[in-house]
Amino acid sequence: MGLALHIAARQSMRLYVAEIEKYAPKATKLRWKRLPDAPAALPIYRDGKTRLLVLDLDPSKSATSDAAGRADVARDAARAIALLRQCRARYVVDRSPRGGMHIYVPLAEELSLKGLRRPLKLLEAELPTLDLSPMLHPVQGCITPPGARCRGGGFRELVDISIEDAVEVFTKRSEPGLVARLNALLDPQAYLSTRTDVRDVDASVHTNSQQPAPVAYVPGPTGADRLPASVTTKAPLQGWIRPFCSRGVVPDRRTPAGKTWSPSEARLGVLRAHVARGWSLDDVRATYGDPDWDGFWDGYRTRHDHGRQLSIDWSRAWEYVERWRTPIGAKSSTSEHKTDQSNTGGIEAPQVSLKRKLASAWKWVLLSGRFRGPQLFSALAVASAVAHGMQLTGKPSAALGTRFLSDAAAVCEDTVVTVLRIFRETEGSPVRRLAVWNAPQRTGDEYTLVEPRLDGEIVRAAEWEVMAARLEQIDPVWRDIGLSAWWVYHILTTIESTESTVRPQELAAAARVSSATVSRSTRELAARGLVDYGYGWICRTGRSPRQIPELTAAVDEARDIRIARHRRERAEFWEFLDVIARNFSSREIHAYTTIAEVYADHDAYMAAVAPGALPYLSPPPPTARNETAAIADTDDIEDTDEAALALLSEALGAVRIQV
Repeated sequence: MGLALHIAARQSMRLYVAEIEKYAPKATKLRWKRLPDAPAALPIYRDGKTRLLVLDLDPSKSATSDAAGRADVARDAARAIALLRQCRARYVVDRSPRGGMHIYVPLAEELSLKGLRRPLKLLEAELPTLDLSPMLHPVQGCITPPGARCRGGGFRELVDISIEDAVEVFTKRSEPGLVARLNALLDPQAYLSTRTDVRDVDASVHTNSQQPAPVAYVPGPTGADRLPASVTTKAPLQGWIRPFCSRGVVPDRRTPAGKTWSPSEARLGVLRAHVARGWSLDDVRATYGDPDWDGFWDGYRTRHDHGRQLSIDWSRAWEYVERWRTPIGAKSSTSEHKTDQSNTGGIEAPQVSLKRKLASAWKWVLLSGRFRGPQLFSALAVASAVAHGMQLTGKPSAALGTRFLSDAAAVCEDTVVTVLRIFRETEGSPVRRLAVWNAPQRTGDEYTLVEPRLDGEIVRAAEWEVMAARLEQIDPVWRDIGLSAWWVYHILTTIESTESTVRPQELAAAARVSSATVSRSTRELAARGLVDYGYGWICRTGRSPRQIPELTAAVDEARDIRIARHRRERAEFWEFLDVIARNFSSREIHAYTTIAEVYADHDAYMAAVAPGALPYLSPPPPTARNETAAIADTDDIEDTDEAALALLSEALGAVRIQV
């Protein structure tokens, strides 16, 4: 009972009553210095909150025999421990004589059952022997601690840990955010991309309709999903896969762009190979801790978002294999592989082509990992602003200034500069600079959208993502509401039909953001009257951002002030450049010259700025002098000094002082 004080949420315990074969409903005072005579269970919750996650693995739930029950519990315990390790959890494990096991996970923060219910249900689906009863009852929920007596005789014993180390685990506790990481790991759907059911995509994606029909979509692969047997292969793994998985040996292979594979490309290749062989994401996760997979997992252990990154990589591998192993006939029957033929020749209309580029750019931003936090949504907005500028010019590229992009993306100028720099410096970026700004022509940097790549592979947007793309500037109201809310609302507008609602998990999957981001954005949107929401549903109210009078008036006024400032700054800048151009040659502007040009221009320059000074200050010719000649010129140097002093006396009235 040495850990009783660290486990018990209240200073009480419930004793087992053999006559009724149950724990007494009435609690007694906790006695931790002396072991109770009967099995004792400690409360997990206090005032509806707990700082302990307990997994009770019970062999009686699935056992056909004692040996089978022990094996089932051991299997689930290994699986649970692997999940907890991936989430950077601290834990303590004990075992009863019958083979049942408890896994105690001390949390850094207090949580209610509401905050724990989702991960508990996800864990229950993963672990067949898990008994959720202790965790699902905030009032009566209790657990028998290590060292306590068991109902069938014997005592619960710690597994692979000493009492001192166990106390240290409860003292240091797990890192904050454990439950969020566990949610992300067990339910990657909250973070993954989506795949379209292209058969349900309305053909209006290829038209100029102002109000396209809502798009149906199918969520991306979940943890248990596998490709159909008709699509998978039984071919043996390629020879490089096992050395990479075990030792991290990157094969000597090249990307379609001709570059040598990096470890990330090798990991993606491993995932593709296992997707094609009928594996699920759960199967891959189960290899965590397996020595034969140490090299593969090394690339994820160092990332704080390793669960999300694995889910993204798995989704990319899934889409790749599904696309290339689906029979050709099935592919050609879907609109995903058709081009718009509203124009003659069967070529996409320029507007549709630009929307496809913007959708691919958005997808790249969300998958690349180059942008984090608020900067992610700023990058989405800047890509939209570039596409908007290209649409205005009607050309494949556009000369766009920082101020224009700032106004079109509803972000500040410094953010535009930072985001564009990341775009320019990142290989495979969808935004490419073709030319720098041109002062004589008064144009900004010239940008275009190109086909983006990740790890050498082209990033292609699905048809519903193309429909979601809008070639318009972002309304300035989103400066006040927030760009994360803009993105969530934008995706909600795309996937929600007029009569229906959307589940938060579906919205998070479609927007490729976390459930927490959807929750924050939903509350902000609801406060503005743009959405309604309840338990498990979100829908639009029909009110547009332009229908918020107090907000639109303020942001429009601020926008007018900002545009006036931009015009004033532009006028001042171009006036300054005109002054420079009128008074300096291009060589002087660039501050570049040679020593020969200095000597060639010296006399004319001195005659202009210091009339009468040439007899005294004419420079020597730019020829090399040997040591003897340098000594012979000593008298000339002294004469030049005298001439300089005479010039100072004549021009400035200087008086020589003898020292």
